[in-house]
Amino acid sequence: MCWWATRPEPSWISLRFDRLEVHDVPALPQDLSGISKEIGAPIKAMLGVNLLRHLNATFDFSGHQFVARSFVPPPPPRATRLDLHYARGGGMVVRSTFGGDSGAHAALMVDTHRPFAVALDEAGWKKTGIDLTKLRAIAGDPEQRLREGTIPLLRLGAFDLKNVSGLSGVPLTDLEKATQVDLDGIVGAALLYRYRCTFADGGRILWIEDDSEELQNLLARPGAPVAPPAPPPGPAAPSAKPGPTPAPAPSSPAPAPSNERQLPPPLPKK
Repeated sequence: MCWWATRPEPSWISLRFDRLEVHDVPALPQDLSGISKEIGAPIKAMLGVNLLRHLNATFDFSGHQFVARSFVPPPPPRATRLDLHYARGGGMVVRSTFGGDSGAHAALMVDTHRPFAVALDEAGWKKTGIDLTKLRAIAGDPEQRLREGTIPLLRLGAFDLKNVSGLSGVPLTDLEKATQVDLDGIVGAALLYRYRCTFADGGRILWIEDDSEELQNLLARPGAPVAPPAPPPGPAAPSAKPGPTPAPAPSSPAPAPSNERQLPPPLPKK
């Protein structure tokens, strides 16, 4: 949890994350009501990458965790490394590849405020080898500007992501002018939320962990034996030979199906 003072003008503030307090943080006023309506939650502040990179932060959506540190964490086990670059204005840019080792390289800006996975411009889609005319129109787009398609393979660090959903029609011209970087697209929150991400080395490195395979292995491990469900009642099997049905011999009712070992009947008394 963090606390800050609400101010109408740019100023220096202090933030506290549980027992970690950060002083002299530059803050800018901004109307966040649109974001609050979009995600259905009251948003009072946004933490930018210029702060997260110095907090050695870890964010894990699936684990419901956000960790801020005063020290550089060690490299996590089974994580891939992403070298981060910062454009003019602080925008975080990562290098990626479409189609594996022999594919085309791309420069993608990370913007977790965007809900989609990836948005590419015309040059970016050309690098994927997909014809723009084959992209599907998105229903409900009033301007009929957005189209969607599937990127067969997107490499992020050492992870090969297959069949990634991508958009076309998201404007990048103003963003490229502001950052002075020739971007191929934007990476949104839908691509990163499945991973545990950790900043290190002053934000020059982003470690990405994928625990989905480990979770599947845990769920697949055999646990305690489970009793099989009792068969549903149904008609009795017909007799092999036609004839009158013999009267049932007097006996105790049949025991209910169980997965426990049945004991033999007691011996008759002499």
